[in-house]
Amino acid sequence: MRPLDILLLSWRQLKQRRLRSVLTILAVAVGVTTIITLSAQVEGAKVSIIESLGKLGPNTIIVTVRGGTPFTDADVARLKGLEGVSKVAPMLALQNVRVAGLQDPVTLIGISSVEIIDFLGEVKLIDGSIYLDVPAPQALIGYNIAVDDTGQSRYKAGQPILVQSQRPLMLIVVGVLDNYGTALMIVSPDKAVFMPLEYAKNLVRGGGYTVILVKAASVENVDQVAELIGYLFGARASITSIKQITEIVVSITSMINILLLAIAGTSFIAAGLGTLNIMMISVLERVREI
Repeated sequence: MRPLDILLLSWRQLKQRRLRSVLTILAVAVGVTTIITLSAQVEGAKVSIIESLGKLGPNTIIVTVRGGTPFTDADVARLKGLEGVSKVAPMLALQNVRVAGLQDPVTLIGISSVEIIDFLGEVKLIDGSIYLDVPAPQALIGYNIAVDDTGQSRYKAGQPILVQSQRPLMLIVVGVLDNYGTALMIVSPDKAVFMPLEYAKNLVRGGGYTVILVKAASVENVDQVAELIGYLFGARASITSIKQITEIVVSITSMINILLLAIAGTSFIAAGLGTLNIMMISVLERVREI
């Protein structure tokens, strides 16, 4: 039989069994589309997480206090003296802080205006400016705090904002951050209130810091610096490097993609068997004609 005769016979069969043909094509198309969509979503999530982590820098190490004893200025000085450390940025983070007009809690962060650039990667403002490093009740607030779900402004630069921490605080908004959309390792900038570090320390009994960002001199010696910090603090601190987290994220997303490919392979085999079954039935129905 000539190839043209085969094509004509196949086309006539498809036209006569339109519903069966459409359902077969849809079964294959839906399977392929689903796998591609899931794989794209996993890849997009990986890119988003890595981009968010990249704002802190691949050479950043996050040292978080473990237990109730905060870090002191002496601890910060010891970190600065470690070999391979280029920069140390102490912070004071208070979780589950209430803000007037908001139902969800936010995070109150005391950090130097110089160090906030390293923390956010880029300071994007839609109103006002960054606060001054003086012990005054100033606040730089996140986008979700300043703007409600309908796009209406709750707070603007120059307005007071009432914060309920260990005691009620009245702060003056000096700036409003743009929408970052992603959460960093420590906190989401969109749901945070930043204030001068010295003023924040006055709010906490005994002062001290809860988080310290350490910048290694290069990406190559991040693991070495993290090990030295571990020896320095022992069980007092939890140490996490951005490089380490990035590697874990890449590894997990790769495993998820492999799992999706395995599921896709199984689905394609099942779809192929179903298509073969339909084709055999069609052939048996048309044996005499063929």
